[in-house]
Amino acid sequence: MIRGIVGNGRKVRFWIDPWITSKPLKDLYPDLFRLEENKWCYVDAIIGSQHHGRGITWKWKKQPALGSEVDALIDCHKLVADVVIDEKDDRWFWNHGPNVEFSVRDVRKWLKGADVLHYDSRFTWCKWLPNKCNIFMWRANMDRIPTLHALRRRNIYVGEGMCVFCGEAEETSDHLFSACRLVDGVWNGIASWCKIYPFFVFSTNDVLQIVKHVGGSKAKQDIIYGVIILTCWRIWNARNEKVFTSKDTNVAQIISDVKSLGYLWFRGRHKGGSIEWKDWCNFYFPMM
Repeated sequence: MIRGIVGNGRKVRFWIDPWITSKPLKDLYPDLFRLEENKWCYVDAIIGSQHHGRGITWKWKKQPALGSEVDALIDCHKLVADVVIDEKDDRWFWNHGPNVEFSVRDVRKWLKGADVLHYDSRFTWCKWLPNKCNIFMWRANMDRIPTLHALRRRNIYVGEGMCVFCGEAEETSDHLFSACRLVDGVWNGIASWCKIYPFFVFSTNDVLQIVKHVGGSKAKQDIIYGVIILTCWRIWNARNEKVFTSKDTNVAQIISDVKSLGYLWFRGRHKGGSIEWKDWCNFYFPMM
C-alpha cells in the first residue's frame, strides 16, 4: 500500500518500513531481524552515502552463525547492495491512488471503498490467571492505565514523561509493552521459552493478538495467552517499582518472575495444571 522511496535514508526505517520491496525486510529476513541490535534503525544507519564512503554496516546483538542466518545475510546484502544514498529527502509512494506521492485524499478514498480490518478491542479473559492480571490487561488494552502519558492528559505534572526503562520515548501503553528496548528483550526471552518464533509488535493490542499466530493446540494457545498477559502485568509491576522505589530491573529478572508466578498459578488454577517445575521451565506439557 505505502512504500518508502529512499533518498538520504533518514526517514525510512531499514527493517520496519516497506521500501526496497512491498514487504518490510523484517518479514523477508526474520532470522536477521531477530539478531539486529537496533530494530528501529533508519536506512542511513546501515547503508553509507557516496560522500561518506559507500558501504553496508551491520550492527548485530550476536554475529549470524547458523546456516539459515548466513544465507539470509547473503541474500539481504545482495538485495540492498545497489541502493544509492544521496542528499534528497526520503519520500513515500502510494499505490492506491492516481498520484505517486502519498496524499491524505487518496487514503480517504481508499478507506471508503476498501474492506478495511477494524481494530478489535475486545478482551478475552484467561481463566488460569487471577482477576488482578485480567483486569489490568483489559484496562491496558483500552489505554486506561496510569502511564505518564495518560497522567499528562489529565493535567498531572509528570516531568518529561519519558519511559522509565529506556528514556527514549514518551511512556505510553503502546511504548511500554511493545517498543521499549528492555521490553523487546523480554518478549524475545518469552518467545524462546514458549518455543515460538520471535515476534515484533507495535501496540498493546498487537501483543494480545500474538497467540492467534503461534499455531499448536487450543490448550497450548491458552497457556501462551496467559503467559503474555502475565508478562505485561509483571512489566507494569517492574515499572511501578522503578517509579516509586527506584528499584532497577532487567530482562532476566522479569522472565524469571513470569516463570515462577506462571507455574504457581497454572498448577493451582488450571484443570490440567499437574506439571512438574522442570517441565514448566522447558515449556513441555506431557498431559496435552
